[in-house]
Amino acid sequence: MSAPSQTVIRGFIPSDINPIHALSLDALSLTRTLSETHHTLMGRNQVIRVFASQTEGVVGYALGWQAKDMAELTEIAIRTDWKGRGAGRQLLNDFVQQTRLLGAGTVDLDVKDSNHIAIGLYESIGFAKVGIRTKYYRDGADAYLYSLELS
Repeated sequence: MSAPSQTVIRGFIPSDINPIHALSLDALSLTRTLSETHHTLMGRNQVIRVFASQTEGVVGYALGWQAKDMAELTEIAIRTDWKGRGAGRQLLNDFVQQTRLLGAGTVDLDVKDSNHIAIGLYESIGFAKVGIRTKYYRDGADAYLYSLELS
């Protein structure tokens, strides 16, 4: 099932900081402060895409950076009650398209080895596994490194 038609994927606006912060704590289990989230969102070369519903506000976001021909997706999160409705796929595709428009030739990311849903999504879009960072996460889990060549 696809996400409802009253949604939009758009760029970041300042009023998104609080909902993105809350979503990063909930969906990604990050432990940063609101100030740290603000600093992250305002960094140089950031690419931020926001999935928003007219009635529910921010329901997802993708965050990364781009420098010249390289881009990296560092965070992507969808509210739990929106998972399984195509929002993550739409958001990821939009992030990739935005980086392509900005001149990226590749998009890289890392993903926890146990996150099979995300791995399936990345691979279905064309990301290829290119490496492993052993014991990368605090809990000792490995990170799989993925890359997508843009044409």
